[in-house]
Amino acid sequence: MKNWKIFKLESCESTNNLAKQMKLKGEIDNKTAILSDFQTSGRGQGQNAWHSEPTKNMLCSLYFKTDIAVEKHFFLIIIVSLALHELLKDSRIDSRIKWPNDIYAGNRKIAGILIENSLMRNTIVDTIIGVGLNVNQDIFPEWIPNPVSMNQLTQETSVVSSLLEKLTLYIDNNHNDLLNGSFEELFHRYNKLLYKLNTWSIFESNGHSFNGQIRGVMPDGKLLVETDGGQMKHFLFGEVKYVI
Repeated sequence: MKNWKIFKLESCESTNNLAKQMKLKGEIDNKTAILSDFQTSGRGQGQNAWHSEPTKNMLCSLYFKTDIAVEKHFFLIIIVSLALHELLKDSRIDSRIKWPNDIYAGNRKIAGILIENSLMRNTIVDTIIGVGLNVNQDIFPEWIPNPVSMNQLTQETSVVSSLLEKLTLYIDNNHNDLLNGSFEELFHRYNKLLYKLNTWSIFESNGHSFNGQIRGVMPDGKLLVETDGGQMKHFLFGEVKYVI
């Protein structure tokens, strides 16, 4: 198995943006990770920003080549989410996957994922996966609604570079399973770990709130929610959000 090449930086605007720039210049190899102590313009999903105290957390982007049909795009989120769950489990942290791209410990956010794929015809040929993992930070700004770090949960200081090495190993293992066609197994593992699975919650969609229970995620990435009236609804990214 090819080892990952890791670039360590003190600061950059965004590791995902840097990875894209390196790719355009032909300066990035398959299985390259960019790890930065600080990001001046860290990004989350959509227009969201990602806050992190310098040197405290894992701020990285992972670039690797793949070969999967575009309709299987959600499986890239699946393999990274599962890898983060495995990484946290090593530190005795029980985590859940909050659809579509966050990792929660209890009811607090410990990690986020940002994926940007490149297509050739109907195939995803490579991907840049941004990961923000709260590791050693113990004080967060008040405007962040529900953060938590590994240190807060375990009272242990972790070495970020060592965590990244473990993460690349777990991603490799899950990616190999994906390329070998283990879709059902990966899909089953992901759905079992969904945050608030089969739990009554309040959701909001199109300006209206409703009670429902998450019943799973479909292979194309749509969230499946059963309303209190017994209706099954499917939601794409951005079409629904959790209220409680």
